[in-house]
Amino acid sequence: MANPRRNSYSNNTENTFQLQYHSRLQHSSSSLSSSNLHEIKSSQEEDEKANLIKFKSGFLSSKDKRGWLLDPVSIALEYGIKGGAVSCFSIHVGEIKPGGVRGNHRHHTCNETIVIWGAKTLFRLENNQIVDKGYAEVIVSADEVAVAASPSGTAHAIVNMDRAHTAYILGCQDTWKMDEGKKRMAVLVGCNYPNTRNELHGCINDVLTMKEVLVKRFGFDLSHVQAEAGDVLFFHYSGHGTRIPSAKPGHPFRQDEAIVPCDFNLITDLDFRQLVNRLPKGASLTILSDSCHSGGLIDREKEQIGPNAATTNNNPKVPSHSPKAIPFESILQHLSSLTNISTSDIGTHFLEFFGSDASLKFRLPPLERDLFESINADEGILLSGCQANETSADMSPHEGGGRSYGAFSNAVQMVLKEHSGQLSNKQLVMMARDVLQAQGFEQQHPCLYCSDQNAGSTFLWQPGC
Repeated sequence: MANPRRNSYSNNTENTFQLQYHSRLQHSSSSLSSSNLHEIKSSQEEDEKANLIKFKSGFLSSKDKRGWLLDPVSIALEYGIKGGAVSCFSIHVGEIKPGGVRGNHRHHTCNETIVIWGAKTLFRLENNQIVDKGYAEVIVSADEVAVAASPSGTAHAIVNMDRAHTAYILGCQDTWKMDEGKKRMAVLVGCNYPNTRNELHGCINDVLTMKEVLVKRFGFDLSHVQAEAGDVLFFHYSGHGTRIPSAKPGHPFRQDEAIVPCDFNLITDLDFRQLVNRLPKGASLTILSDSCHSGGLIDREKEQIGPNAATTNNNPKVPSHSPKAIPFESILQHLSSLTNISTSDIGTHFLEFFGSDASLKFRLPPLERDLFESINADEGILLSGCQANETSADMSPHEGGGRSYGAFSNAVQMVLKEHSGQLSNKQLVMMARDVLQAQGFEQQHPCLYCSDQNAGSTFLWQPGC
């Protein structure tokens, strides 16, 4: 298993952990009294019942990151701990404050290997072989590190019994197991518009990071390309968005939402409605759009989280950023230079330059467009980076060599990293809002558009664990 932070420590230090464990057992067997040996043997038997191994940490501070020194999956296999993760596809690290509880749930579809350290901590694991109580409990002292396993089908809880120190945990889980016959597929698009006046910096980073999340946490398969009934589909876009005048007669002041690919051939809310309407029966399409004016990007989708859910920060400190928006006037000017046609009707330019590849919004007669929009209005899920009248931020923290990113994409990825369990679409959007607010983005409010039922459904239909 490749531990993401393991290389920041020396291998010699890691080996010290395991050697200290061996020497503790050897010392016990050679120089302790028979009563002490009996106590040690009894303690080891309790550890085995709890599917756990303990050893001295060798560190004085309870606040170090000693858990990252370990390769939990390999240690579990080496010491015969049964039922733990055999590959570390989902890694999460967390803190448990004094008196706090973490875990306290049953695994159904994955195995987990857990490292516990930093404080006096109780680890409790369901064990049906223990007739009198049905579970095993082991105390991990403040100067010990424990590696435990919670197999699929069992429940576990971790309780910090220390009044002064924080306990730390590192969890490794198997890849999520999909329902039989159900595939998960994604299209990820990042547009940085290099060497143009519209250049962004973090969009490609956004989708590369999301690719890792989809494969490692949600079980997406890079080889699946054809959608079928019951499949889970995901589209992530990071780039510029815009608003264009409505093409509907009688709506002179209405504006419609669109994303702006690198070739400027707009993909509009009506095009996304068509994608949703053409889904195979039982399949779902989740769209995450980190772009300006992305609220309402699936036409006529019901708004579940909108302006009324916005929170306020009395002391905002807005980070320096670039908006992911290209004004309509700039798009019209660009298209006019391509077509050499003098008209303010943007549809004329799109049809002239892109022909049959232009958006449905410009190709369909108004009557057909109205009939088309009214079909299957509740089958898509849109997580938008902002409201329809707002902009989304592109961050370029060049100072200190920082990595560029989209503020909304980053917020979603932070929430998913910090919460390994199931999150509903509504929970994910509200938590992403909280992250953006804490970072000072007072003028950017992510929204959710979907049916009432899908608002409470788990993001990308992640199974329980």
